[in-house]
Amino acid sequence: RHLELHRNFTASHDATAKAPETVLRLGYQSYMKPYHCFEGIRKFSDSHQDCRIILYDSSIREILNRGVIDFAVMIQMAESAGSGCSIDLCPERFVLVVPQSHPFAEKKEVSVSEASGESFILLPDRCNLNALAKMFCMNHGFLPKTIMTLPSCHNILEMVSCEYGITMLPSIAASRMLPMNAQIVELTEYFPLTVSMIFNSSRSLTPLDRELAEYLRKE
Repeated sequence: RHLELHRNFTASHDATAKAPETVLRLGYQSYMKPYHCFEGIRKFSDSHQDCRIILYDSSIREILNRGVIDFAVMIQMAESAGSGCSIDLCPERFVLVVPQSHPFAEKKEVSVSEASGESFILLPDRCNLNALAKMFCMNHGFLPKTIMTLPSCHNILEMVSCEYGITMLPSIAASRMLPMNAQIVELTEYFPLTVSMIFNSSRSLTPLDRELAEYLRKE
């Protein structure tokens, strides 16, 4: 009788047991908020109940290389996207954001070199966008005079609107968070960027990984 009860319990438990949960660890930085990544992650999680996503906001490249995270969603140079260790989500480009009182605000576009004497407000040094903005400027003969670094695009744009300086940000982030007293100015030079989901070369992508990328791309 005991063996029969045990067999019945085991059969019932096996029939109702959930599949093992898959955990994906995803790194991001705060400037990614305007790109609706979190909306994409939420929709993916709602439709994949057997998968849990853990988010990390830290030194993304470092913790990716150490294997702490499986993926990182970040902006990189479009040239880097061809390395085979990333999935492109959407194209991007840099724009200037200036106070509405700034002379640049009256122009449709300006050259990067025209901003060589300006005071810049940028994201922190640990953020890869800081390095990309500086690289763009140095490609045109100057290092931007940084007077302030702030932890988020929102903070930077608020300071620009208060006329403390100008900034260089990706166009989507700038347009979706633009405050009332600031103006986006296009750049005549093109510095190709892309939003990418990056992973280590040692990782073999699974169908679930690719599904997550597709959800992020749609958003």
